[in-house]
Amino acid sequence: MAPRRKALITLLKPDTAIAGATARAISVTVFDSTGRPAAGALVRFGVSFGAVPAFAQADLNGLATTVWTPPDSAASYTLTGIRGSSFGLNTLSDSAGR
Repeated sequence: MAPRRKALITLLKPDTAIAGATARAISVTVFDSTGRPAAGALVRFGVSFGAVPAFAQADLNGLATTVWTPPDSAASYTLTGIRGSSFGLNTLSDSAGR
């Protein structure tokens, strides 16, 4: 079993977008187990509905950025990012980090 790592989670405020037409650059800062920026770490993303954005790799400051365009139907959508591999989140258990 892989060792457990502490996580720092930041919640972003809800945002209003024009469905299907408003791309959003989403940036997250990734830290290692000592609280330092995790340069080179991969972040994979999952969404509640629609196209999954590409994985992102953290720069020297631990900043990882991807571009997400919400679906073209009005609703609430959730974007989830998990530090890990370049493979996307495919199932509900993936989004729980299992």
